[in-house]
Amino acid sequence: RQEEEEEGKKRKRKKPFPCSRCGKSFAESAALLRHQRGHGAELPAHPCPRCGLGFAEGPALLAHLRGHAGDKPYTC
Repeated sequence: RQEEEEEGKKRKRKKPFPCSRCGKSFAESAALLRHQRGHGAELPAHPCPRCGLGFAEGPALLAHLRGHAGDKPYTC
């Protein structure tokens, strides 16, 4: 059991890029920049028409909408 836990820790990616506003960390600086755009003062440019959740980027909204529809386009 202890070996499994240690192995799991080794596989986790380091996340050296923390958000200064909320503390969430990211493995890549580009992911942090995308995240930080979501903290902007203006309303997100892409609100979900079903639940109102807002997204800074259109592709994120499209992925979210697939969740509402139960669509799972990717196989494991």
